Amino acid sequence: MVKFNPDLDQKLSTHFKRSEFACGCGCGYSTVDVQLLVLLDHLREKFGKIRINSAARCPVHNTRIGGASYSCHLRGIAADVVPLESKIEEVFEYLKEILIDKGAAIYYKSNGFIHLDVASRLFIEVRQ
Repeated sequence: MVKFNPDLDQKLSTHFKRSEFACGCGCGYSTVDVQLLVLLDHLREKFGKIRINSAARCPVHNTRIGGASYSCHLRGIAADVVPLESKIEEVFEYLKEILIDKGAAIYYKSNGFIHLDVASRLFIEVRQ
């Protein structure tokens, strides 16, 4: 396993530290795209605390958890989030309004999270 050595306490923005984006396997991989960071900062300002369940993933961890081989998490352009101080449906409706020509918001109802990515296509969907 490759070990990355970033400063996980590094403050990346007003509301986020690098540790919130770190790979779930503990390898330290924690890259995050600036557009994703700006979007998440905006959501935190508007809706309060938001937990990031999964953001950057190294290829080993992504495979281990059954992630898609082309997952946006591998490039730090995706995050799975849960609003803690607002209704998830309210956040999802807002995302449908602001993601006009780019990005994805997929609301996984049964799992209770929203997948966000800042890839180059527009994609909005609700999945059970």
